[in-house]
Amino acid sequence: MVDFLTLKACKVILTAAVDPRACTEIALGIKKCLTQGLTLSLRSANLAERTQILRNHCREKELQFSEEVEDYICHNIMSVSKLIDAVNRLAVWGNGNFMLSVSECAILLRDLVIQRNDLKCDKIVAVVAEFFGYSPQQLVTKTRNPHVLLARQIAEYLAFRLLDCSLIEL
Repeated sequence: MVDFLTLKACKVILTAAVDPRACTEIALGIKKCLTQGLTLSLRSANLAERTQILRNHCREKELQFSEEVEDYICHNIMSVSKLIDAVNRLAVWGNGNFMLSVSECAILLRDLVIQRNDLKCDKIVAVVAEFFGYSPQQLVTKTRNPHVLLARQIAEYLAFRLLDCSLIEL
């Protein structure tokens, strides 16, 4: 077990869904330690940032894709880690042929590409709430009822997997 003095001497990186200053359940000493360091709000990369990340990663790997392929990847893959995975995958599966067509890329990246449909987080919450016999409002409240909590966690999991949302977006 780590005591408070040991924690103060270490360099620790923590991630959380909320800012430490907004947490009322954290001890004051720990909250001070957390807020003395650098606190950043992370967000998803926008299209221009994803395009730049893709080009930089391709430059590092000495790869070059057509502009259509770059556009396809950046418009359909929102996560930076999945974007890098896509470049690595295309480098391996392309067998040196980096002038792959968009349709070939779509086949190779089909499990990374987001599925564009009318599915929204609200729809997932409504369906899960109906399945468990609750209203959607009950699912989004902060109640600790174990049955509602289970339904809420299932809705969060489905939204995370189906919509590729971060916990902050949920």
